[in-house]
Amino acid sequence: DAATVVATHLAAMHFVARSAPAGLTATAQGIYASTTGLAMGLSMIAAGSLFAAFQGRAFLAMALVSGAGILLAAVLRRSPAVNQTAYDNR
Repeated sequence: DAATVVATHLAAMHFVARSAPAGLTATAQGIYASTTGLAMGLSMIAAGSLFAAFQGRAFLAMALVSGAGILLAAVLRRSPAVNQTAYDNR
């Protein structure tokens, strides 16, 4: 839904603004936008192939990817390097 997309984008922009080195915020935002777009495009291709092969069971693979994203977010949130960088650039 749109609210989830907006919340995710705002959180990512907040993270980039706090974590990117001074003067490189726009570059970091561009890299984020490029990699996000590439990942979404590749995911759509993979999802189409999965659905063609497994129909409704393809949802399970997509749920696993979502779970992996949640785990990655939790690991990054606890990462001292990420947290220290965010506070160094204030």
